[in-house]
Amino acid sequence: MPLDTGSLQGFRQSPGSDQVRLWTNRRLELNPAVGIGAALRQFREARGLSLQDIADTTRIRPAYISAIEALDVASLPSRPYSIGYVRAYADAVGLETEAVAKRFRAEAPEAPEPQLPWAIPRERPRPSRLSLAIVGVVILAVIGWNLSRHGLARSERQLLTPSSRLVAAQVKPAAGPLRLGAPLPAPPEAATPPVYQTPGLAAAIPGSAAAGAVEKTSLVVAPAPLQPSDAGPIGARFVAAGPIYAIQGPTSDIILQARAATSLVVRGGSGAVYFARQLAPGEAWRAPAVDGLVADVDSPGAVEVFVGGVSRGVLTATKTPLARLSD
Repeated sequence: MPLDTGSLQGFRQSPGSDQVRLWTNRRLELNPAVGIGAALRQFREARGLSLQDIADTTRIRPAYISAIEALDVASLPSRPYSIGYVRAYADAVGLETEAVAKRFRAEAPEAPEPQLPWAIPRERPRPSRLSLAIVGVVILAVIGWNLSRHGLARSERQLLTPSSRLVAAQVKPAAGPLRLGAPLPAPPEAATPPVYQTPGLAAAIPGSAAAGAVEKTSLVVAPAPLQPSDAGPIGARFVAAGPIYAIQGPTSDIILQARAATSLVVRGGSGAVYFARQLAPGEAWRAPAVDGLVADVDSPGAVEVFVGGVSRGVLTATKTPLARLSD
């Protein structure tokens, strides 16, 4: 059925110009003898409209308008968008949109949906008789091997009768004295360690002549170990009862003597360690001629102070500046 639009009259402005001209449509209709695309192209050309005019009016790409007129469905977007473009085209040239869209759907075939690879039916290969026979032989071999293993284990358990178990239980070790080998020597860790020397103690003393050298006096064995209560009265003379540790170089007249086992750590003003040792009863340490030394002991009452060879009593604090001892 041809689409009759009647006699239309109106104004039309050319794109890109200010000229307005009157155009009249004298009963233009779609040609039923050609396809919908060619009919739309003929109708557009009869109206004096170009592809760009339709594109400017409908906001559709000229390539899509050409595809509609050529009925090139493959170049158009999806089906709903294509139908919408046809309606816009028909409305732009003054045709009935639904009638044009209906004819387009009838004449333009819908593009088939691409078939997914996994939708293709695939026949699974059937196992051959030879493969089934091989699988059966393997299964029978595994079953036979398991049965033979269980039978062998059962026969081994039957061989071990109660009488043989009893004989095995009655076996005793040979009688007689147990011989041991010679005793092994003591490990190196059990040997008496050498006398500890404070590393870098001599190098920290200004004016030291021989770094690392420690001066010791001859050992005088006391009748019995000294105790804190054995400290002599103030003013008593110093009596050496063990080694006296000192650093070569200028020394002061201050001597600290242990009356009982105690630790003695002497630090300088900068924190440098001048002496560090666990003193036994009777051992003594002579202070060097260095300012700012501080004596740190764990048992103040176990250390007696001698200044100029005369007793000043025992220490009263764990940390004591040596400068206070000579006041």
